[in-house]
Formats: sequence, C-alpha cells, structure tokens
Amino acid sequence: YTEVRLKNDGTEIVLLSKGKNRINLGKNGRIKNYDIVQKLKKSKVRMPAYYVGEWDEEEQLWIGKYSGYNPNRGEKHKKQ
Repeated sequence: YTEVRLKNDGTEIVLLSKGKNRINLGKNGRIKNYDIVQKLKKSKVRMPAYYVGEWDEEEQLWIGKYSGYNPNRGEKHKKQ
C-alpha cells in the first residue's frame, strides 16, 4: 500500500511507501483511482499521463515529473 500525492497542476507526483492515506497499487503498479484522474483532467493534463522519476531509498518515496509523451517508446517517438 502506498500514499499518492499530486501537485495541484499535475506536473509532479509523489508515492510514499509509508504514507497515511494509502491505496493499493496492485501487482502491475496500476490503479484505478478516479479522484486522481479527475484532478489531472481538471489541471488539463493530457491522458494517459506519464511520469518519469526515481526512487529515493533514504526517504522511501518515488517522485516523478510529468512527461508529455510515453517515455517507454524511446527517443524516436519523442521527436515526432
């Protein structure tokens, strides 16, 4: 279980492994949290939303910044 915090404009997301307001990310790391989706749409974040970040072992959290493209598709896709 993990707590998700989202910046008001949707440009940053933080996943806290020891947060107070927890949600279940499931086996594949995906969630259906309609509250998060609604907040992202209100902030005019294009869906699906992709975040690129890294795990901070010391703080036990993952912080990501919004990516306007799917980072899993590589540099070729980014340039198009």
